[in-house]
Amino acid sequence: MELSLNLDEPRRVGEASFAVIVSLFRATSPQLIVEFGSGASTIRLAIAIPSAKIVSIEHEATFYLQTRMLIEQSNARERINLQLCPLMNIWLHGQTFRSYSPPVLPRRIDCLFIDGPSYFTRRGREACLYYAYSHLSVGGVVVLDGLERSDERAIVQNWLARFLDGETGLLVPPGNAVELGEARPPSLQP
Repeated sequence: MELSLNLDEPRRVGEASFAVIVSLFRATSPQLIVEFGSGASTIRLAIAIPSAKIVSIEHEATFYLQTRMLIEQSNARERINLQLCPLMNIWLHGQTFRSYSPPVLPRRIDCLFIDGPSYFTRRGREACLYYAYSHLSVGGVVVLDGLERSDERAIVQNWLARFLDGETGLLVPPGNAVELGEARPPSLQP
């Protein structure tokens, strides 16, 4: 069964947003990209940035299996690590989130794309940066999808308050993506 890689289908990031994300990511020459929320975008990232390895985190077994099928049909299967991390209540930074169970993340992340978990978790996507922040490379790029929702806008404000200093800009490209420029782990702050 052949599955579509069209990102304009329902529950996908959209072709216009994806083009902006790829442009942002390519500018960093990433070796490793982590994506929360797997699917067609996983394969498309691997195709668009062939020098990068992709770690993709999924919470729904159905989407995990669909993404696994897409990976097997692709020429990039050796560069994609797909993990099933079911949703759970997790305590991070003094708050409870309904988000992914803790994923196995690489030591260094160049680009982070947060497109899950689903909106019904309310601020479940906020936990994703808390998981990954200490792994981000200096100059690492973080992209959050879904800024048309108030919960995602609140997430960005929480991230900015927790992680970013006054010198860091916030760029909102076309579509539903957001980049937090030059996010750095505290240990790498100048």
